[in-house]
Amino acid sequence: MAFPLAEKFPTASVCGIDIAETIIRKNNESVKERGISNLIFKSFDGLKYPFDDESFDLIVTRYAFHHFPNIENAICQMNKLLVRGGRVLISDPLKNEEDDGGIIDSLMQVKQDGHIQFYSLNELDELFMSNGFVKGNQIITNMKFPFAQQSEYINIYNGISDQDRDLYQITNENGVVWVNHINVGNTIFVKI
Repeated sequence: MAFPLAEKFPTASVCGIDIAETIIRKNNESVKERGISNLIFKSFDGLKYPFDDESFDLIVTRYAFHHFPNIENAICQMNKLLVRGGRVLISDPLKNEEDDGGIIDSLMQVKQDGHIQFYSLNELDELFMSNGFVKGNQIITNMKFPFAQQSEYINIYNGISDQDRDLYQITNENGVVWVNHINVGNTIFVKI
């Protein structure tokens, strides 16, 4: 996401962060090779952002929000990093409001990629609005994705009620568990 932002807005300073040092190195090498002067990548430990207060006009998190280990802390830090009126764009899958058992999180955690949890639209709004933000524009899209042929996914699928499967239109097609419909929230929150 940082590369297209830097290229589209050449007068803006863009900084990408990642927890993986290898990715940081590769991206910074690519920045040099491509001659992009307004982009840098920095390491981020997942807890404390490596920037001064009020350093940014915009923070974008795309398909990463569900990996944050301490969500309240992350939002408070985002608030500190933004200037007054600064914006956060969160683009992340949304938990269905009726998913009381965390079905989608159970499936995602089998991947062992650091997934913590998805948030429902109401939970997301409450998290930001209780930490110094107002809700701006929002676009809801949807997506579908498969889970590889693994016994862990099949076991979870077999333990889900039909009603819960309907929340995400979860199916089992020849041993591949599909989530056929999950909403993705693309939401802007504005620092007050």
